[in-house]
Amino acid sequence: MRHHAIGPCHHDGVDVHVQVAPSYLTGPDTWRERDDVMVAGFEDGAVPDNSAAEPRFRSDRLTGADQRVLGLEAVVLAVGEGPLRVLVLPELSLPPALRDELLDRLLEAGAPLLTVPGSYHCNDGERVHNMAMLVDLRGVTLLVQRKIQPLLVERVQEEIVPGTAIELLVGPWGTLVVAICRDFCELHQGAWEALAPDVVLVPSMGNPATMRAHERRASDLHRAAASLVCVANQPTTDWGEADRVHGAVYQAGRTWETDPQATEAVRILRVAAAGGRLQQD
Repeated sequence: MRHHAIGPCHHDGVDVHVQVAPSYLTGPDTWRERDDVMVAGFEDGAVPDNSAAEPRFRSDRLTGADQRVLGLEAVVLAVGEGPLRVLVLPELSLPPALRDELLDRLLEAGAPLLTVPGSYHCNDGERVHNMAMLVDLRGVTLLVQRKIQPLLVERVQEEIVPGTAIELLVGPWGTLVVAICRDFCELHQGAWEALAPDVVLVPSMGNPATMRAHERRASDLHRAAASLVCVANQPTTDWGEADRVHGAVYQAGRTWETDPQATEAVRILRVAAAGGRLQQD
């Protein structure tokens, strides 16, 4: 670790599991050698197909998956422009087959040090969880985070089994967590401040209110722990007339949002972190 830290192993009904990154990632210069972080959201019209009876919501596939493949091509091309520290894609954006296709192509193109290839509803034995993976530059899965707080909007209830733990990864970045959308906004007020992670990677799907909630929590964590927060957001159909935000990076009290003029298939934000400060590429 960059410094010693003390944190809870249990907080308000949620366990905290601590893991250590493999030795090939823990060299003192591993984190600094790759400066850029990148978040992206898709603008291809593909949406999760609800396989449950409303008002419940559960999805095992996308409607318009062929269009999402075009978005993956744009992401791989952008990654290939230079070595990345981190790539984060949105919640419910890549079902397992597309997720695995992306990871294979990233390995060929020169994978980021750390990648969160979105999240999706996945079978885990006899249970269905909303699951996000953290994968390293060798294609090794470092942790699997299960969403703790299911979506609940008006009458719509996400039909998943809630996770029961926060997975925390120790490495040259300090401490790192993956928080799926609502878990970052609302999880047991005070949990993130108590853990004070150095890096938070957030696959999200939401509207302007969701992004405002992410920004408030990121601001709180900046004051508590100077955290770097990377949010990849997939805008929902109720976004309205406001400019659709596909992601943001928060550090040192500043915010960068995705450029709405990127490409037809995907909106990308790529920023460089150097000397503790971020500068837009």
